[in-house]
Amino acid sequence: MVRYRCEALLPVEAAEYILERDGSAFRSLVAESFNLQHLKFVQLWTCDGVDYARLLTRPRVSSWVPRPALRLLPGRELAFIDTIRYDPEKLRKPPYVLHVRTELPVLGSKADVSSSLTIDYVAPNLTRQTLEGHINIHLAGVGSLAERMVRRSLQRTYERLPAVVGKWAQYRAVVLQQPGGQAVLMAGRPAFAFSPCSALQSPTPTQVT
Repeated sequence: MVRYRCEALLPVEAAEYILERDGSAFRSLVAESFNLQHLKFVQLWTCDGVDYARLLTRPRVSSWVPRPALRLLPGRELAFIDTIRYDPEKLRKPPYVLHVRTELPVLGSKADVSSSLTIDYVAPNLTRQTLEGHINIHLAGVGSLAERMVRRSLQRTYERLPAVVGKWAQYRAVVLQQPGGQAVLMAGRPAFAFSPCSALQSPTPTQVT
């Protein structure tokens, strides 16, 4: 098992960023910047007043996985499914905290990745985003290698994140000058659906396309 902590200072207001980062426009920018095929919400629900969302990330394998490690991927497919917990008690004011559990369908129960994402106000137009958690991958002979690969991928993402969010800040400044600009920035955010707790079931990987 390896632990990680990644941090980035972002040129945005925390209160705006926590809302807009889930929208289609921001997700499209992230997908383009990090060479992702898909970055989309695939399931939403609410239980005991807490909202949950499952976010599918499907990278382009050749851009994310070193060639020697491709043999670990049957069919050369790679996906991450994040189950994100939106607890209103932790989202009322900065620091905003989201809890995330990540599945790698290709590894099934052999992978355990859990983290907390903190978005905190630093100064006007300056936000600190911190991701910390652990990675535990049970694969004989290569588990530690896979853990280090995932950690390094997260570190590289956070190294590049300020520049990506800087592009977002420039884009939103232009969009907000237009009629309906705020709606454009917020479009595509999850509209959470209420479901009885007893009805909640995690979809199998074959249900996520």
